[in-house]
Order: sequence, then structure tokens, then C-alpha cells
Amino acid sequence: MTETTARTVVVFGSTGFAGRHLCAAFEATGHRVVRVARRESGPDGIALDLAAASPGEIAGLLAAAEPDALVNSAGAVWGVTEDQMALLNAELPAKLAEAAASLPRPPRVVHLGSVHEYGPVSPGVTASEQLAPRPDSGYGRAKLAGTQALLAVAGAGLLEVVVLRVSNILGRGAPPDSLPGMVAHHLAAAQAEVAAGRPAPALRLSPLMSFRDFVDVRDVCDAVLESARGVPDGGPGTVLNVARGEAVAVRMLVHRMVELSGIPVEVVEERACDSVRGTISGQRYDITAAHRALGWRPRRPLDVTLRDMLRQPVAR
Repeated sequence: MTETTARTVVVFGSTGFAGRHLCAAFEATGHRVVRVARRESGPDGIALDLAAASPGEIAGLLAAAEPDALVNSAGAVWGVTEDQMALLNAELPAKLAEAAASLPRPPRVVHLGSVHEYGPVSPGVTASEQLAPRPDSGYGRAKLAGTQALLAVAGAGLLEVVVLRVSNILGRGAPPDSLPGMVAHHLAAAQAEVAAGRPAPALRLSPLMSFRDFVDVRDVCDAVLESARGVPDGGPGTVLNVARGEAVAVRMLVHRMVELSGIPVEVVEERACDSVRGTISGQRYDITAAHRALGWRPRRPLDVTLRDMLRQPVAR
């Protein structure tokens, strides 16, 4: 595969958590970024309902933009039905693959997949890309279907595809429906209460029993930028894990956020709650392949990420 530098990049899901960071990262490196989302605006922003758009509509958009790379960060996790989840996580990647492959000069496609495509990982196991996917949730199954649709088109020689199976993303603007985003928002509200002379409200959570492999959104952006330039000797379809490569106790993460905030907030673990993302109790992912293919490694220490989140928590 010939390595090139992408000059024009189309970002699908540009108003989402990862999408906003990706657009900023590409612009900071001199790229022209065409933003595409359901409610997008600005000179290079295109409003398009990605769930409802046809492959023909998407192909027309791409033909007009003439991108060197297409980054798909669109998706759905929280607060949606199984059908809505399938539309954005499974059907949209299939439509993107069909649309991009139909162009005279197809763009390289970088797709943000998920480690939830693997399903449960045995305790003590570091999951590599060779692990057979066995997703145990609607989210994981939909993400895997999207990945498989893209790789099928790549395998036919019609498209260059890089799938980044991303672990749990942390960073400024984390969604309030995510645990870290919710904790950051709660701590900001607690700080306001303390400043007004009132006691800090307790942080009430489901039991924090799991371990997760967390990665800074800026490290994810670095991996996407490198992938958009190409994966030398990677073949038409490449799957790479993007994570920190270490399992972190969620309880420790929450208590560390409270400690770094300096706010005297009591953490109360109340009851069990099933998650739409699955029942994975432990996560750790092998990032050797991403380093070998892209020269990429996560660079931000966890405390740096958490401090950044606490400085600018998400707004509801």
C-alpha cells in the first residue's frame, strides 16, 4: 500500500464526542475537513441524516467533496433502541462502503469500531486482533456487523479500509451518559454547591465491579490521523486495537476523579444495573499491532486525561 498524506477529509458523525476532537485534530495538521452530521453547519459542514441516507446520497456527497480519506465516527450507544443502534452501527458502515467503492477515486476509509466487538475477555487475557469476536450485546453485535461490511468490500479489492477497534474513550466533552462524563458533571455541580456554602451531594452509582481499558480521545485522534495516511503493507482491510493496553478498576477511576477534583464527595454504590454495551467485567487489549503498523502508542497519562476532563466537564 502506498502511503499518502490526506489533504481533504470527510468526517461522519462530526458533532459527536470523538468527531469533534477528530475534526479539530485534522484541521490542526492542515487538512480541509468536511463535517457531516445530522445537525451540522458552517462553510464545510453538511447536514445529513446518516441513518436515513441512501448509498446514492452518500456517494453524491463524497463525489462533491473529493476526499482523500473518509473517517466514520458516527454511531449510537446510549439512549437508543436496538433498531436505532443497528441503523448507525451496522447499516451505515455498509452504506458508506458501497458509496465509497462506487467512486472513480475511492477515499481511504478509517472506521471507528469498538473493542465490544470482541465480547467477553477472560480474566488475565490481553485481547489481540486475532481473538475471534463473540459480542454479547446489541451494541457489540451491531459494531461487528459494521466492521464486517467494510472489510468485505475491502476484501473484494474495492476499497482501502482501516478499522480501529477503540476501547473506552476518556476526554474533554465525554458524553454525560457515560460513567466518566457523568462523574465529571456531578463533580462540577458539587463544586458549585460547596462554593455556595452547601454540602456536596453524594455521588450515587451502581456497584463499580468492572475493569476497563481506557484511552485518551487525543490518543485516538493520533491513531486516526496515522491511519488516514495509510497502513504500509497492511493490505486493503486492516483491523487494529486502539487502547492503553492496561486494565483499570472502574472504582479506582471514579475515586481518583473525586480526589483530583478536591471536592469532598461521598461515593455510594447502590445497586446493579445492566448496560446496553454488554457484560464485560474485565478489559485489556493488545496494542502491539497498532504500534507496528502506525508507529502509534498512547501518550497521555491517565491523570492528565482526568484533570483535563475535570477542568471542562460536559454540560447537560
